[in-house]
Amino acid sequence: LSRWVKENKTQMKKEEKTKIDKQKIVAMVNFKGGVGKSTIANVLDLEDKVIINLDKAQDSKKVNTDETYNFAELEELGIDTIEEAIEGAFEGGKKHIILDTPGEINDFIEVLPFIEYFIVPFNPADRAIETTLTTIDTINTVLDELDNRKDKWCILLNKYTDEEADIKELKEVEKKAKDILGTRLKCVSKLKNTQVIATIERKRKSLNELIKTNAIAYGVFKKRLRKLNEDINDFLN
Repeated sequence: LSRWVKENKTQMKKEEKTKIDKQKIVAMVNFKGGVGKSTIANVLDLEDKVIINLDKAQDSKKVNTDETYNFAELEELGIDTIEEAIEGAFEGGKKHIILDTPGEINDFIEVLPFIEYFIVPFNPADRAIETTLTTIDTINTVLDELDNRKDKWCILLNKYTDEEADIKELKEVEKKAKDILGTRLKCVSKLKNTQVIATIERKRKSLNELIKTNAIAYGVFKKRLRKLNEDINDFLN
């Protein structure tokens, strides 16, 4: 009997570890607004995904087509902490929780110890040096609070074009991020500029719904999005 108990405890621990490994918390971070954190969170194709918007200044439910909760609304229902909201989502069967973070680290510092994956979207800009500095400052600020954990990072150039300036900017941010993060930088990706995202947000319709109205335009975007999702799924697995 004692051997049976011991063997089954070992098996239960393995099953519990597997369950935990499948449950992932992903944070979209950049302290500069308008870089596409909510947009990227919305278009990522992840199994059993839910988005928790931590920015009280915006209502992500108005633009997202995927399942989204504003933490401010959850607070009104008696959920006191972000950690409690995350636990509730996992208990409810969700495997991927995306935290759409605000512009101040103090507003989500309580859950930093639970986050293993960080995605840092940024936009190309006329003043590329400013974009680069803000993105790198975000990484440094978060790292200062992480206490040398085994977190993983992805930088993502949103709204990029094939222009030389955008390619150069991505390489510059990648170089600086690699200098800071070392082997923690696991992913570098990009999403090409398109009006499709604005349409998705304005009409609050999924890509599969919109593709019926214009198979060519939305089909091109679906192909671009497929590459991004391949990069992110590799990053998370």
